[in-house]
Amino acid sequence: MKIAGYLLIGLVIVDFGLTFISIDIYRNSFIYLPDFLYNWMLVVPLTIGFSLLYMEKHKGKVAEFEGSLDEGETLLKSGNVSFKESLFNKKQESGVLLLTDRRLLYSGTGKSNDFELLLGDISSVETKFPTYIIIKDKDNNEFKLVVHGKEKWKNEIL
Repeated sequence: MKIAGYLLIGLVIVDFGLTFISIDIYRNSFIYLPDFLYNWMLVVPLTIGFSLLYMEKHKGKVAEFEGSLDEGETLLKSGNVSFKESLFNKKQESGVLLLTDRRLLYSGTGKSNDFELLLGDISSVETKFPTYIIIKDKDNNEFKLVVHGKEKWKNEIL
């Protein structure tokens, strides 16, 4: 997936560069595209390329974590999430949330907000509109995350 992502991003760069010397990759290579799609041929491959690279990074974090599991520990769930300092702060950090049968771990891109909680140390899990989940530990620390499937995460954590 990583190679395909880089190839798509490279295609966009080449296509964009060639437009400056009046060369059209699609029309000159006899690839017919409807006008509505033709207008998006820089955005679509670029979005798909970056999405593939992001998914590959997620897989890498999960594989790295699976290699460090304790003996007998099982990975139950993983997903892409965003860490928020507060519900009203627009600043957030992307990362991966991992749930095992023993602990919950967040690993972000910035590393400053990473956390690891033993499941026994989690005192409550709340959900907020629209996709927030708030995890509190026994020391009353709060961890605010934006997740997809907040109710499933809540049920599996508890």
